[in-house]
This record gives sequence, structure tokens and C-alpha cells, in this order.
Amino acid sequence: MPELAVSGRFECDDGDMLTDWTLSGQGIALKPVFEVADHLKAGDLIPVASQSPPVPVQMACLYTHRRHQDPKARLFMDFMIELIEKVVSPPSA
Repeated sequence: MPELAVSGRFECDDGDMLTDWTLSGQGIALKPVFEVADHLKAGDLIPVASQSPPVPVQMACLYTHRRHQDPKARLFMDFMIELIEKVVSPPSA
């Protein structure tokens, strides 16, 4: 897999700020597809360096034992799983 070296003046650990900078033409950002899906669909952002995709990561949730788990935590995890699956692997037409 080819490597892509990037550099720039800005560095940030705030995902929303990275999106804002990218939308305003300040550069590129490495973001999960589900976080910028609406911007990609609208054409406000375009994928770059598709030949060098990032290494896949796993989403993890930390929660208490099932006996003590708040049902809202399970609902949230199920919601996030469904949302991410829809955006990352949209159903074929």
C-alpha cells in the first residue's frame, strides 16, 4: 500500500474543527466516513488519496456488566452500530 506524507500548519484533535477547516478550504482531513457522509453526498467534500485508505479501526464501547447496565446504553450502542453500518456499507440499489 502506498504511503502518503502530509504536512501543514494546523493540527487539531477536535473532529468538528477539522471538518470546518476542510469545508473552508484550509486543507484535507482524515475523518471517518460516517462523520462527513452528508458533506460527501452534498459534494461539499470530496475523497482524496483513495488509493491510500487508512487502516480500518474498530469501534469499542465500555460499559458495566449486564446486570448493572442502563438500557439506554444498549440502545445507544445499537443505534451507533446501525448508523455506522448504513453509512459505511450503504444498501445497493
